[in-house]
Amino acid sequence: MLNLFSVPIYSTQLNLNTNKITKYCLSVRKKTKGIRHSNEGGWHSPFLVGAHPPLNDLFKEILKAGEIYRNTISYKYPLALQSVWININSHKDYNLEHIHPHNVVSGTYYLTSENSDIVFINPSRDVMQYDWGNDVIEKYNEHNSCVWNIKPAQNQLILFPSWLNHSVERNLNKKDRMCIAFNLIRQPGDNNEKK
Repeated sequence: MLNLFSVPIYSTQLNLNTNKITKYCLSVRKKTKGIRHSNEGGWHSPFLVGAHPPLNDLFKEILKAGEIYRNTISYKYPLALQSVWININSHKDYNLEHIHPHNVVSGTYYLTSENSDIVFINPSRDVMQYDWGNDVIEKYNEHNSCVWNIKPAQNQLILFPSWLNHSVERNLNKKDRMCIAFNLIRQPGDNNEKK
């Protein structure tokens, strides 16, 4: 079977100090007004600018994973962090379906252990669901699903194409769901062709 037009989702388990990073994120929330983007409820920080030393190890891991992803899709230019922000979803908060336009790769790093699912939407959903619906599919898999849910673990890093529609399910836990999201772009000023 030829897996044609696949959508690469990269996932890896990190070994960072989530307590230290969580404490830092909560300190940012305490002194920063949140914004509304795709979040229904919850707190979405503005893009983090300037130096953030407690996040330096995470930034290194993101760039390392970004390099793996870049090689997988044969993207010929190095990637750089474009934007980083913190999401905290409390009980019943969720994120609407959205994309991250004008970026190459997007991703999320999870600080909490009880997380609602991130839901990825098949780019062919609108046409395939007519003939490959619940009434004819015996068991859903990566070849026939209109959506794919991932329940993230603490310290998990997930990367995906920025053009891929995704959402976050409602947080049904009493504990907050906390993550750091980011976008990677072509490294500015790199006009050299990869040889």
